[in-house]
Amino acid sequence: MGHSHTHPYAARVTGTGSAFPEKRLTNHDFPASLQTSNEWIRERTGILERRISNPKNNSE
Repeated sequence: MGHSHTHPYAARVTGTGSAFPEKRLTNHDFPASLQTSNEWIRERTGILERRISNPKNNSE
């Protein structure tokens, strides 16, 4: 026998958004003191660059 469940609360998506910060940091921007290279990072993580947001513009 199945049970009937009622849920007094419902959720719905009312909007979406995205951001693409202008400031970027590539693997080449890391200092030599890290003793790594673009190739090493890319081969192990697939990451080519990171986008850095302005702390004043972060969403809450």
